[in-house]
Amino acid sequence: MGGTFLSKEITRYAKEKRELLLGSAAVGKENWAQDMDGQLGKVIGAKELEAKLDVLGRAGDKFDLAVLFLQLCLVVGAVALDLQEDRLKLAFLGGMVFLGTVGMIYSAQALIKAASAA
Repeated sequence: MGGTFLSKEITRYAKEKRELLLGSAAVGKENWAQDMDGQLGKVIGAKELEAKLDVLGRAGDKFDLAVLFLQLCLVVGAVALDLQEDRLKLAFLGGMVFLGTVGMIYSAQALIKAASAA
């Protein structure tokens, strides 16, 4: 009798471990063993979260680049406002527009990546 109980517990723990690692959706309804707030099938697996965090990390890197280019855009624009020579002022304003455009492109890419992870 004790051996049967132990084998059932071992099987249950193995199912719980697998479900926590892969998630409820990946193991199938017949293998749900872990409940969340009294409901089965709600577990998000560690591997699922790891993949999501990887995508969000890459999106965060893109946001960092976007912020860098947008800040450079502001600096170049501020310098352009202070310049007196028209040709130089236009060159700096062109640089400002270019850096702002690059920053906006990186922002859009990061936003798309972050939205795909959700």
